[in-house]
Amino acid sequence: MSSSSWDVVQVDELSEDVLDALFANEVGGVRIANFTSADDCRAVSKAVVSNGFDFYETLDPPLGRIGIAQYDHRGDKAEYFRQAAIAHGTRKRIFAESVDPIPQVLDALTAAWPAKVGLAAEDAYGDYFAGIVRITVGGIKVHCDWAQHDAPGWLVGTVTSQLVWNLYYDLTEHGGETTVYQRPSTPDMESFAEGAFGFYRPDAVEDCERYVVSPQRGDVILFNSRNAHAVAPATGSGVRISASSFVGRMPDNSLILWS
Repeated sequence: MSSSSWDVVQVDELSEDVLDALFANEVGGVRIANFTSADDCRAVSKAVVSNGFDFYETLDPPLGRIGIAQYDHRGDKAEYFRQAAIAHGTRKRIFAESVDPIPQVLDALTAAWPAKVGLAAEDAYGDYFAGIVRITVGGIKVHCDWAQHDAPGWLVGTVTSQLVWNLYYDLTEHGGETTVYQRPSTPDMESFAEGAFGFYRPDAVEDCERYVVSPQRGDVILFNSRNAHAVAPATGSGVRISASSFVGRMPDNSLILWS
């Protein structure tokens, strides 16, 4: 089920109007092709494989990562920020021979948005980490990313709306498509909760409008992360490597990034 009105919009660069439409959930997603060059994609993929990555110990299907996610440390803020400083250093090292996506995305947002744009930070702890690298193998089940629900008591939990961007450096032969459903996180969705990682049963979205996006290397895809979304299993030769962070709109209209 798809729609010509709620679909992926392709643009050459971000603009205030495009971001407003995403925050308001008026479009399904935005694609910027060739956001990163083919040479940088190859350099990043090589650096990621050389660095190695961790898999979530209890997550099925498996999901690899470099960096940390606030959601995984939602019960221990001090530990998240302790690891955030380490993760920033790792990210900078991996992207040392290419283009670090965090300054790249910050520049694109700053050029488009009329208010302040920067990393999320808390006075008592410092900067949040942003720019987690994921190595997707078996897909990712249906879930929502919505800080008002996932991060009460954290600065990021005060956002009024939230996007996610994913920048794709490498892909497998088949699979790995992302499906985004026009089904924002609401309290009643918890009746579909399944497992400990914030996943939902497929019937939570079976009647929802949706779009499926198959990214290309170098693409950046943005969508409203409050909507339910899932990733199909990545199969065949190659490795599906992407970097991402959230973009939150604050009550004062500033934008913050974190992972």
